Amino acid sequence: SWQEVASAFHTTWGHVFSSVEMAVDWGRKHRDLSGIEAIGVDEIQWQRGHRYLTLVY
Repeated sequence: SWQEVASAFHTTWGHVFSSVEMAVDWGRKHRDLSGIEAIGVDEIQWQRGHRYLTLVY
């Protein structure tokens, strides 16, 4: 969770949110999707419970 990230970096949830927002904004402004014809998405579950990993390739 973002709260866990904030705790690990000794900062606040708000700083984590702002950093993620800035990174996403930069990425969206500088993305180049030319030449992409298809994407793949896969989701796997590991261990018991609700632990999932989603891959986009």
